[in-house]
Parts: sequence; C-alpha cells; structure tokens
Amino acid sequence: MPSCVTAFECAGNEIAKKRALGAADVLKNLFNPTGNYFYAFRKYRNYVVDSAFNSVIMHWASRVTGDDSYYECAKLHLKTEIANSIRPDGSTCHQQWFDTKGNPTDKTTAQGYSDDSCWSRGQAWAMLGFALHHRFT
Repeated sequence: MPSCVTAFECAGNEIAKKRALGAADVLKNLFNPTGNYFYAFRKYRNYVVDSAFNSVIMHWASRVTGDDSYYECAKLHLKTEIANSIRPDGSTCHQQWFDTKGNPTDKTTAQGYSDDSCWSRGQAWAMLGFALHHRFT
C-alpha cells in the first residue's frame, strides 16, 4: 500500500487519507472504459503491465468510501491485463496498445531488452498485482 494509506490505517492521519483517495481518483480518471484499462499516459492508448500493482489502492478506496466504482475499474483492468499481457510461456509484455475501438494491437517495451523480451520489474509488479487483486476478491 502507498505510504499515505499506511499513515491513515496505522495512525489515523486524515490528511494522508485524503491524499491516498486523491491518488485513487487520479487513477480512476485514467480508466478507459472502451478497452477496460488504465491509461499509462492519456495521450496514448496503452497500459503498462506494472499497473496491475495499482489495483491495490483501488480496492482500498472502495472499502474506505463504499464506492464500488474503484473496485470495478480495478477488476476490469486486471481482467484486460490477464487476457492480453501474459504470454504462453508465462512471461509478460511491458506495454499493450489498443485501437480506437478498444481492441488490443501491439505489444512493446519501453524498459525491456526488446518487444518480445520480459522486463523483470514489470513482471514482478504484475505478479504482485495479480496476487493482491486475488486477495481482495
């Protein structure tokens, strides 16, 4: 969990709670319902595999606010990521791109060795994000 969540959960820091909910709102505003994913950058139609880890704050925001829309965004994003980012060998691509209708197109990397390689940090964040999402569901 982000440090602001911990500061609220452990110490009741209301400023930290507000900041963490603000972060969840930013992520919620990056959700693209056409393709069911969180934009990596709004000007591009893509996500990065490590955004699976972002689902954690969305689950927390749903629990704290009672607003299931945070959870729904996370659930849909993770479903999209699982369907599109995991290769047959179990590795993940770094970036998944979409057309204007929300259909997946290219798989690329901005961090790894090549488009068909696996970026290890993104792989780790994806695995952690998938596991934490499962824990919350």
